[in-house]
Amino acid sequence: MGEQKVWTKNYSILTFSNMLYSSGFYMLMPTIPLFIVAMGGTEAQVGLVATAFSVASILMRFLINIVFRKADKTRTFLVGMLLTVVIIALYVLAGSVGNIMALRILQGFCFGIVSTLCAATVADILPQSRKAEGIGYYGLGTILAAAVCPALGLYILSLYGFRTMFLIAAVFPLLAFIDGLFFKPPRGKRNIAIVETGTFQVEMPSALLEEQKTKQEQAQEAIQPEAEQAADFAEKETKLAFVLNRIFDRKLALQAGLLVLLGICRSADMNFISLFASQHNIAFLSWYYIVQTGASFALRSFIGRLTDRRGYYWSIIPGSFAMLASLLILSVTHSSVLLLLAGLCSGLALGAILPTMQTWMFNSVESKKSRLASATYYNSFDIGIGIGAIILGNLVEISGFFLMFRAAALFVVLFMVIYLAFLMKQRKN
Repeated sequence: MGEQKVWTKNYSILTFSNMLYSSGFYMLMPTIPLFIVAMGGTEAQVGLVATAFSVASILMRFLINIVFRKADKTRTFLVGMLLTVVIIALYVLAGSVGNIMALRILQGFCFGIVSTLCAATVADILPQSRKAEGIGYYGLGTILAAAVCPALGLYILSLYGFRTMFLIAAVFPLLAFIDGLFFKPPRGKRNIAIVETGTFQVEMPSALLEEQKTKQEQAQEAIQPEAEQAADFAEKETKLAFVLNRIFDRKLALQAGLLVLLGICRSADMNFISLFASQHNIAFLSWYYIVQTGASFALRSFIGRLTDRRGYYWSIIPGSFAMLASLLILSVTHSSVLLLLAGLCSGLALGAILPTMQTWMFNSVESKKSRLASATYYNSFDIGIGIGAIILGNLVEISGFFLMFRAAALFVVLFMVIYLAFLMKQRKN
């Protein structure tokens, strides 16, 4: 039996759709902070708006496994893409920082839906033996968008202004939506439900499952009222456990904590690098994104196979040192050369750590919890970005950019200490 394929038609469609959707997001990443300042906002407000986006996406990912538990994954993230088109176009009408924040919150909700369900769908259709490799390739779409689109957004902004840039940015999620329409769920997945039978699980068609549920409900009507009252408290506990099991899994606690720390570090350049370069008259900001993403792209092309064969630490440890180097370089940057060097180190770090962490989380839970793993991955990273945006944004106003970058570097050190402690404990056991 030959090696199972990664690049199936469905996988290619989702990867391309993710790239297009990410393109709109990355066009806004360096331009929204400039837009806020142009509206009279401060660096602290830039951080606050970024946090609002993160909180909205996090909240939606928590709700996904409850509100959209029975919803079709494909239809749900396609709706999220279409709503994103409308929201980005509405930035044209934004006349204040408050309006920008409201639209970023709405966009955050949609981003939470699309990023979680699209990644979970990819994880579902990938063969287990090549999952890390497939997730790495899937992330390349995001990497390509991050390489080109921040620079594209800044270029369009310099020529035509904010309104034209926003309208062009809205085209990309529209194209993502159109591409996603060609995705067809694998046969046998739509009408199949997992039924627990005490000691094992069986797959059962949904129609038969509904019939079984009806019979069970009729049988339950014969239960005495006294028994129902005795079971009331236990039922409430079950419902609570039901909700909790759909928003978090203890198996993902370590990875979630590490991603929060990484998100704080990522917030330093994601939210503030355009303002930093603008205020310090550092040229070639567009090339920072190109170098950063190019390095991440080059690394992701083989990091998945390395992780599958050698283990997660072969990616996470070198990536941590690269992230630390990037922030320390930014803390002394006064020239374009150092800015580009920082971008190179940051790209290597993101290319090594992010796909590895995502694979680690998917492999830590059962396949039926792929949505939960995907949601936890993005939520943890976004929580870190949101926390970082507030902390670092206020730190910029108080002490300036250089001290802010050094403070962000301390979170990298904490990341490394926690992960190395985990490795030492694992080897002892």
